[in-house]
Amino acid sequence: MRKIIFFIFILGLAFVSFNSTQAQSVAPVVDFFYSATCSHCAAEKEFLTGLKQKYPEIQINEYEVISSAENQKILKDFYEKYQVPEKERGWVPATFTPTKYFIGFNEQTKKGIENCLKE
Repeated sequence: MRKIIFFIFILGLAFVSFNSTQAQSVAPVVDFFYSATCSHCAAEKEFLTGLKQKYPEIQINEYEVISSAENQKILKDFYEKYQVPEKERGWVPATFTPTKYFIGFNEQTKKGIENCLKE
């Protein structure tokens, strides 16, 4: 019986180790929600283009939310997943990294997004 428990324990450790290795090799994803008429969104889009050149391994998904009900639904799902407070919902740009979200765009947001990608 002890041998079986020991074997299961070792197998579990191997599985966790394998998943940790896989997680490290997955490219970070940035989900960017914007409006085509928003100047802050345009500035962030330019910033993300430069970030993609600096870190070619990242994946940037862009969603225009004003004219797309489907993209609005996706944004709502991100709000729920990241537990975005009601008072912060409905504003663009809205950017989601693997660990944090950002509403609006300024110098602090730039640093925050890039720091998330470095982690």
